[in-house]
Amino acid sequence: MTETAKKIRKISGLILTTTALLVVVAAIVVWILLPGFANKKLTKFVTEKSGGNYHLSIQKIERKYWPFSIKFHEVSFVPDEDFSAKAVQDSTGKTTYSVRAKSIEFEGIKFRKLLRNKAFLCRKVSVEKPEVSLAGDELAQSNSEQMAEMILAQTRPFISNYLNEINIRQIEFTDASFGLYGPAGDSALVSGTDQVSLEVLGFHTDTAMIFHQTHFFKTDDVLVKITDFNNEMGDSLHFVNIDTLAYSLKSTDIRAVGFRLAPLYRNTAKNLYEVDVPEVYVKSRSITHFALNDSLKISFLEFKNPNIRFFQKENPDRLNLEDLNRFDLYTLIQNQFTKMEVDSFQLTSARLEIFRQPDYTSYQQQFGAIDITLNGFALDSTSAQNTEKLLHSDEIEMRVSDYYLRLEDNQHDFRADSLVVSTYSDQLGAYNIKISPGIQQEMQSRTEVNIACEALNIENVNLRNLYHTRSLPTSKIEIQKPDVQLKYHIDREKQKKQEETGLLYELVTDYLEGVYSNLAYIDKGKLNIENHRNEKLEGYFETDFTFSLTDFSLDSTSRQRTDKFFFATNFDLHFSDYEMQLVDDLHKLEIGQATISSTNQHVQIENLKLQPVINNVSITTMEQYNRSELYNISIPEISLNNVRLNDAFFNKKLKIDHFKISTPKIYFENFGTLRKTGETTDFTEFYQLVFNYIEDFDINKFSAPNGKLTWVNHTRNGKTISFDNEFSASLDKFRLNKNEIGKQRLFFSDNFDVTIKDQQFELSDSVHILKAGEIRLSSANSLVSVKDALLYPGITTENYHELATTFQVAIPELIISDFNFPEAYYSRQPNIELLELVSPRFQVYRQTDKAKPLDLNKYQFPLPAFLQSLHLNELKISDANVVTYATKGIDHRAVANFSFSLSMPGLVLENNEQQQAQILSSNILLNISDFKAPLGEDHNFSAGSLNFNRDLKTISIGNLQIDPFMTGPGNNRFSISAPKIEFTGFDLATALKQSNFNFEKIDIQTPSVDIEINKQIQNDTIEFLQTLDLYPYVEPLLNQIKVNNLSLTNAELNLNWLKKELFNNKINLSFNDILIAENQPPSNFLNSAAFEISTTGLQTKSNDNRYRFSAGSLTYNSSRHQVLLTNLAIEPLIDKEKFPKKDGYQTDVVQATIDFAQLQGINERRWLNDNILDAEMLKIGPARLNIYRNKRYPFNQQQRPPWPQDLIKNIRQPFVFDSIVLMPSHIRYSELLGTSDEPGFVDFGNLTLNGGQFTNIAEVLQQHNNFIIDARAELYNQSTLSARFNFDMTSHDYYHTVKGSLAPMPLTPINKMLGRASPMIIETGNLNRLEFKLELNATNSSGLLYMGYNDLKIAVMEYNSSEQGKAGFASFWANKMILNSQNPKKGELEPAPIYYERDIKRSIINYWWKSIYSGTKKVLGIEPKK
Repeated sequence: MTETAKKIRKISGLILTTTALLVVVAAIVVWILLPGFANKKLTKFVTEKSGGNYHLSIQKIERKYWPFSIKFHEVSFVPDEDFSAKAVQDSTGKTTYSVRAKSIEFEGIKFRKLLRNKAFLCRKVSVEKPEVSLAGDELAQSNSEQMAEMILAQTRPFISNYLNEINIRQIEFTDASFGLYGPAGDSALVSGTDQVSLEVLGFHTDTAMIFHQTHFFKTDDVLVKITDFNNEMGDSLHFVNIDTLAYSLKSTDIRAVGFRLAPLYRNTAKNLYEVDVPEVYVKSRSITHFALNDSLKISFLEFKNPNIRFFQKENPDRLNLEDLNRFDLYTLIQNQFTKMEVDSFQLTSARLEIFRQPDYTSYQQQFGAIDITLNGFALDSTSAQNTEKLLHSDEIEMRVSDYYLRLEDNQHDFRADSLVVSTYSDQLGAYNIKISPGIQQEMQSRTEVNIACEALNIENVNLRNLYHTRSLPTSKIEIQKPDVQLKYHIDREKQKKQEETGLLYELVTDYLEGVYSNLAYIDKGKLNIENHRNEKLEGYFETDFTFSLTDFSLDSTSRQRTDKFFFATNFDLHFSDYEMQLVDDLHKLEIGQATISSTNQHVQIENLKLQPVINNVSITTMEQYNRSELYNISIPEISLNNVRLNDAFFNKKLKIDHFKISTPKIYFENFGTLRKTGETTDFTEFYQLVFNYIEDFDINKFSAPNGKLTWVNHTRNGKTISFDNEFSASLDKFRLNKNEIGKQRLFFSDNFDVTIKDQQFELSDSVHILKAGEIRLSSANSLVSVKDALLYPGITTENYHELATTFQVAIPELIISDFNFPEAYYSRQPNIELLELVSPRFQVYRQTDKAKPLDLNKYQFPLPAFLQSLHLNELKISDANVVTYATKGIDHRAVANFSFSLSMPGLVLENNEQQQAQILSSNILLNISDFKAPLGEDHNFSAGSLNFNRDLKTISIGNLQIDPFMTGPGNNRFSISAPKIEFTGFDLATALKQSNFNFEKIDIQTPSVDIEINKQIQNDTIEFLQTLDLYPYVEPLLNQIKVNNLSLTNAELNLNWLKKELFNNKINLSFNDILIAENQPPSNFLNSAAFEISTTGLQTKSNDNRYRFSAGSLTYNSSRHQVLLTNLAIEPLIDKEKFPKKDGYQTDVVQATIDFAQLQGINERRWLNDNILDAEMLKIGPARLNIYRNKRYPFNQQQRPPWPQDLIKNIRQPFVFDSIVLMPSHIRYSELLGTSDEPGFVDFGNLTLNGGQFTNIAEVLQQHNNFIIDARAELYNQSTLSARFNFDMTSHDYYHTVKGSLAPMPLTPINKMLGRASPMIIETGNLNRLEFKLELNATNSSGLLYMGYNDLKIAVMEYNSSEQGKAGFASFWANKMILNSQNPKKGELEPAPIYYERDIKRSIINYWWKSIYSGTKKVLGIEPKK
């Protein structure tokens, strides 16, 4: 093929230029014929125009007019003989041409274009059997482009004279022959070819292109075909034959059909090739490169369906990948080319067979079908050894089907349905692999191998390194579903080898120097190994497995290393359905699944069974096998962590950090009569059996949870002892070897943790029984624990009914801490640091006629019968639950229910004479939660938590709640809730001995108390606070409660007495000296000596929502018999100017604050029995009162202010106060009138009141009808005003008297009211004396007024230009003509009479003021004359 390509390149220029020449000549001939030139004229024309150097001969011319066509027969264009001879003699180097053709036909000539435009347009030109010869020195010296230029240079003038343009759609040459010769006369052929077919498509040239330096004409394509091509290859050993060769000058594609490469002769010292390719496709860059360069460059080369047979030279040591380097294809082309380059080389559906000479019939390897792509393919003298190349290529992509290999042992065959090799993905793959014996009759190997595998994938392979070094480095090797069956014929002799290397090593190293992989993974494998002796099965091993090997390294060095198991640094192996017969031939080992990981140093085994190989083993069977120990072990799961696997496999030493056996079932049967004499240790044969596989066990931690052990011992004296129990075990620093068996180490370990289930003990009272569900012994933790224990009474025992209390206790866990097992085992003297009961559930049954619920000395726990005393550093009970029952006969009812935790340090338990445990301890810490119990017959008691510390004598209760069972009418009921209650000074000894609960103090925070008294005593004279006896409520629980102080802070109290609400607010309560006991009648509330009640934040609103009435606090003290209100206030809720707007009339707006109001000397019993508020004194603290009236609004003529006497009598609550006192206070009355925008006011400072008996009770008023008040105040802070008011509370006409006086003062301060209430002011004046006496009734008042003053002068005011000023004349007139400037003018002061008729629309204060004013006007002289 390469020789053909070279010849095509050599003649390519000649073909193109000859084609152009023939076309041009034909076109000119046609052009000449058109005017009617005859054949002889044409011949003569050519002779003349060539100067006699060339002659044209045409035997026959045929024409066809539609489409216009012309055909020339037997055409020749040859040089003149003289011209040729002269060329030889002159040695001018000129080239002579010779062209002959059997026929030349022009089809579809455009005649009009030829005639008019000198344009030759033709559909097709056919040239049959043309012969073209060129001779001259230049042919041997020039390339094809120079030859074309030379030919065209000689024909350009000839063409340009006759034609402007030539266009031919198709030109076809059939069976053409071309020859290039040396100098004229020299018959030596420089280059040539026969039977060439040429097809030119879309030929075009014109007068411009013909003179172009490079492109003389253009075509759409030029196709060259050669048939029956033969060539000898450059190695002089092979030849090539091609049936048909086609080349496209346009696309540079070459297609060959029937390509064959074969050796010329057999040579066993050389590698030989036989290649048969039905079709070859070549795509090159340019045909000219083929001719002009020694190197061959091809873009694409494809062999379709090749059949390749490679015959390796004779007698190599072995067939290996290194021999692929000997596929040195360069030897085939080295004489034609120095280098061959192919961008992409493809073999499609190739078949390859590899033989070893001199065997030419039986192949060693066969590739059924190969698809291979070689990119960057290059052949030169160094490419075969270029380490950057693989099979002479930069990149390779190969897929193989039906691969076969005869292995080096010549006993087994390797087959694969498909192989994949790719440098792009750096991957090797083989699929559906089989390794099996070749010919069974010839099998002489000791090992017979049958392997089937679904897939072998090798990733990230450095294929170039593999190709050149036989070393396979990779990141991952994956083998899928291998089924490995090995038969060892142990009766056959081993093959003579220097050493035992292993099957895997032999299989791999027969072909490779080494295999190295970051990860080797075998998935879903099966392994079956059988030992045969004389075709009889003697032992077997089978399993399913999955392997994962990291840092895999298989070569001559790694197989010597003991630190590499399976030739890997780390491995992860997974076995399933494992089965093996042990060396004693009596037992077999089965494993469901096993995982072994050196990466994690972990072994995981599931469903292990060690059992006899036969069923129904008897003593006769044991004798046959010469065994005395029989095992049947079933273990669902075994876990080994941090295992030193290399030591185990190479040295029989098993070192493990953690060996875990889960839920084992162990059956051990010992036949003592079969044991050898002198053997006393149990499990002797088991140890021997184990030591066959592992000689030294070193286990940091061994654990076997949830196991079951069945032990059957047939003693030598004929007895059979059996033990069947569940267990768990954990051992630390376990060490077992032949030396350790005789040492006194419990369980061959430093520490152990053993659990045994279902043990039972009888307690010392001969009634109760303790059954332990699980007992744990832990030397590592110095711990004994008992789980799922149950303490219960034997109801059929003799003493059952004699006990006041019996117990049924479920104890999920009991713990004894800091227990010294070695000391206990060897000295028999245990020392217990901590005994802990975890989450016990107590059911306490109390006989009601023998013990109360809180009669603590009745609760006695028995000890186990084998203990007389028990000393504990601490007893601890955590997360316990208690339900108490009251029993009577066979009936019982639940009483209390609670949870608790308990700690008792320094505890001593000793059995007394009654076989009950007496308890002594240094302290008691008790925490009770969720306590619930009935309280009396009507109430229920609960507490969220209760904490007790005996040393501190404190009890703390959280979330206490007392509620009645029912809410309907009937008995007295109360409800109490308290988030927190603190008890201090609690004496537990008294509570234990006497069931008396005494406390120094009880502090209750933010409780809520609802007390409802519904039941009356005889004669309806219940003495509430004194007779509310609480003992009936506590008597069922204990004997006595004594509290020195009880305080309730921020309590929500609702006290209802016979459906009358006495309290309903937040209060604080404090009780002193509470005593609740039998025969201790209460003398006060809650059986206390004294108590105090207080509340805060009292407030309410007036019915019309105009005022808020509030008090900062209210306090009642029973010992002082007083009620104290503090920080009282009256506050308007709307602006004072809006008051008259709401009604449309004048109204008084009041705002007041009072520091306190106190009732002293309260008679509580009278209040509770007669509903009369009886107190010695009502004392009102300093007050500040402001009264405002806007008189710009109309006066309400319909109003009728009530009398004070009626207001007092109409108070619904009956009351009687021995006295009433107002502490120094301040009152201001102010009015807004039309004369001024500023209100006028009257100030009364340091106002005090002292009153006598004050009541609204008619019976009392009949005996004490007068209510007398003494008042005193400072008027404008200038003068003291004193008055006595005497009210006859029984008078029907509201008779009362007022007597008072005002001390001397200047009169000008009165302007603060007078100046704003009237158009005048006092300029000067002094009051010297003012005394008054009044008698008043419902209609009028009368009396006397003593008023002395001097230097009185007023000013009458007027408005001028919106300014107020003194009216001079009016003022003069008033002072001189109307007012008396002094009184008396001379002599003694005479009284002025007082008389005033009451205005029923005005208040009593107005009544008093107008009565005095009636006398004042007479004194001043302003009373109008009658």
